[in-house]
Amino acid sequence: MTGADNSVLAEMERLEARRAQAVLSGDVPILTEMLSDQLMYCHSTGVIDSKTVFIDKIVNRLSIFHDFKAQADAAIEPVANTRILAGNLLVDVEINQTVHNVRGRFLSVWCLEGADWKLQAFQGVGG
Repeated sequence: MTGADNSVLAEMERLEARRAQAVLSGDVPILTEMLSDQLMYCHSTGVIDSKTVFIDKIVNRLSIFHDFKAQADAAIEPVANTRILAGNLLVDVEINQTVHNVRGRFLSVWCLEGADWKLQAFQGVGG
């Protein structure tokens, strides 16, 4: 929410930063921990990946992320244990030896699963 509780936004920004670092470093254990088994990851190209496919692309270097920033500027908790973030997306990703510089917006959905926040859905928009 624009004007969201600053503590909610700050907490979710920390999660997004941790996830971005895991994507950049190819940290499979952290990604496995942070991504829900039901993940729906929609890239700015419209391609939708599951958790397994998303992680496999990183492990097998089909998607090589050189920069990844999802900087939230709005957050809401519409129902208990579910948070939705929106913000700026800055991604440099190499696919088939071509670097794509994505500059746009994102929307992500995080849910509390047990004691941990897990990314449920991600939508990047931009070119």
